[in-house]
Amino acid sequence: MGAWLARSWDKQKWMRDNRKQECQELLAAVSEAVTLHLARNLVGGVSLHQTNEAYHQSLKVFHSCLFIAKDVERHKLLDSWAHAVHDFNETADRVKFDASFEQIREQITQMAINS
Repeated sequence: MGAWLARSWDKQKWMRDNRKQECQELLAAVSEAVTLHLARNLVGGVSLHQTNEAYHQSLKVFHSCLFIAKDVERHKLLDSWAHAVHDFNETADRVKFDASFEQIREQITQMAINS
């Protein structure tokens, strides 16, 4: 009985650790893209190619998440992220872009905490 409980606890810990790692990777990728988009808009020195690469990298991270995939889908985080970037590219509304990012960041943070 004790061995079974230990294996069960180890599996739960492993799952939580993987979920947290994916949340960290996702938040890092989205944050990098946000930073580059805002820098390009505010101060320049960042190319369109750099912002596109960061955005595409964030999409790759979204699509590679296994342990948090259901939460990402349930909260529609990828849709929110794609709309935020599209809207920012169209309108350059930094306030709206920042608010969208904060909502996404909060959801990812909550997923990590609740792991």
